[in-house]
Amino acid sequence: ESELYIWAIQPTGEVTFRKSDLKPLWQAQKTSLFQLVGDTRDSIGVQRGLGVVPRVTVANPTKKLQQLYQILIKPIADILPTQPNAHVIFIPQKSLFLVPFPALKDEAGNYLID
Repeated sequence: ESELYIWAIQPTGEVTFRKSDLKPLWQAQKTSLFQLVGDTRDSIGVQRGLGVVPRVTVANPTKKLQQLYQILIKPIADILPTQPNAHVIFIPQKSLFLVPFPALKDEAGNYLID
């Protein structure tokens, strides 16, 4: 898994394709997107399942929430709606179903849903 493919479909039907490079994640940080999603969920207190003990303890989950934002949202941030009442629908695949999308934060610390 070296790239993440992202398609964004506007209400007009216009389709935009972007990709996110995952190589820095597994080369520099020695982790995978799957692992980052799990660690992020652990850091905000979301359990993985019954009887599963979190592998990591993170006092401040902001860094992990920002990492996921950089990978998943930043590549399409310029085409996301800016109107407060506009709807955004994510159709994730595999471990991305577990991403806490509303909790993701940009570089300034703003939540995705702000």
